[in-house]
Amino acid sequence: QLLNVQFFSNNPNIPGNGPEFRQKYTLGNQNIGPVHLDDFVNSLCVVQVMDIPNHIDSIKDFNPKRETELHPLHADITATTLKVVGIATTIEDKARAIYEWICANIAYDTTKQIHDANTCWNTKRGVCQAYCELFCYMAEKVGLTAEMITGKTKKQNGEIQEEGHAWILVYKHEYDAILIDPTWGAGSVNGNKFIRNTDNSLWFDVSPYWMIFSHFPEKKEWTQLDIDITEEQFKNIPFELPQTNSDGKDYLFEKLTPEN
Repeated sequence: QLLNVQFFSNNPNIPGNGPEFRQKYTLGNQNIGPVHLDDFVNSLCVVQVMDIPNHIDSIKDFNPKRETELHPLHADITATTLKVVGIATTIEDKARAIYEWICANIAYDTTKQIHDANTCWNTKRGVCQAYCELFCYMAEKVGLTAEMITGKTKKQNGEIQEEGHAWILVYKHEYDAILIDPTWGAGSVNGNKFIRNTDNSLWFDVSPYWMIFSHFPEKKEWTQLDIDITEEQFKNIPFELPQTNSDGKDYLFEKLTPEN
């Protein structure tokens, strides 16, 4: 069964015709047809995949490596992780299974003493770093590469949080990733009490255009945006929760205009 791929890009680093794209990414004799759009906003590569027997999760020669160093993990999490992921096969489904398990089983450490995955696993408590380290290790057990992103976040009143924050990026392929915040997905803190969310869907696979309204990473490539956002712009745009009825691109551009 042939794989019919059509892609368009204004990124000069991506081959501009089918044969070059096929050769670069070792796609064999699949039918590839490029379409270039000069006014396309996203400077990355968008791939439309049709007639695939099951799914394709990554371009074959892409082998991402996590940049952030984690605390050592001594606990054996393999059996539990494999049970959590179950029969999931796609990157999205594996990541979602891990995310939902963490949201349901890890409580926020209101004493703010637990920062590592090992203690988090043993006590089922931790701060954002512990949540994210555990996510990275569980993802690794099922063949995913997750990056722990660090940066700043906003309160709902628009103020920048004094403490830093950590969240997750799961690589899908060289030009795409899933943004996740397992800590915010798990729940919130009221005083010294952790309140678990009944619905954790809001902070999984967040559009980068919505994520930037509340999360500003230390490295600009971690935003997954096709435009650069300065820290000053981040401070000036309002806090917004992710919306499911749009990707937030138009709304972000509206808020970045001078009159706003």
